[in-house]
Amino acid sequence: MRNTVPAHTTILYLLIVSFLGLNCLVTPQAMYQSYYDKEEAYEACFAYLTGNTGPSLTPAGISILESFQSATHSQGMRSYYTGEIVYDPETKEGKHFQISRWGRIEYYRSKYEILDPQEGMDFLCAEKIRWDLEKRFLATAKKMKENPISVSNRKEAAENLKEYVRFSKAVNSKSQIVRNFLFLSLTKYMEGNQGLPISPCGLTSAAKGIIEIAVRDLKDPETRRAWAAAIPIFSGYELGFTMAGYCE
Repeated sequence: MRNTVPAHTTILYLLIVSFLGLNCLVTPQAMYQSYYDKEEAYEACFAYLTGNTGPSLTPAGISILESFQSATHSQGMRSYYTGEIVYDPETKEGKHFQISRWGRIEYYRSKYEILDPQEGMDFLCAEKIRWDLEKRFLATAKKMKENPISVSNRKEAAENLKEYVRFSKAVNSKSQIVRNFLFLSLTKYMEGNQGLPISPCGLTSAAKGIIEIAVRDLKDPETRRAWAAAIPIFSGYELGFTMAGYCE
């Protein structure tokens, strides 16, 4: 006589398989996305990336890093939602990600990559910092479009640039996938009203060091093309900003 499996057992088995299958697709980013919103995560991630997780780290920051480490180290190799730097031949510019309508990072060409615990932790923290920096540039650009000669607005733009340089130094020794977050995809935030270019003074000189870190050992031809397209755009914006008399 052939053995039969009760219907309720089959359904239970399918539910378990389905749950396990879905669980495999849940990235550490999705699991701990709420921590990205916490103010302490920004400095905690800087401390982690630079190896300065000492007494200056707040209890909240320590808790956030422990949560990130739990997500990245609990199961060894994990799948992460990432994106590639792409070159758009229509607009003749490079692209990496944008802030979505929901306020989250949205990659232009998304992919899932398997990262080991160390690189996964680096990626989580770099993504968190880069997300904050993008939002800061966006907020400042909005103010600059309304009043490009405002001293406070220009000071804010300079502070954003200073943080960007700080970020580049923090990821200097990291893998290429982490250093990809240095891609200067801020062009859309730098054109003011009536075509007036707005830019932090000193952007070009600061960008030189950032780019050197970002493209070190870079081999992907499309990514190199994207960078090649970005560099003159930024130089041009600062030139226009300087000629308008906003830089000393």
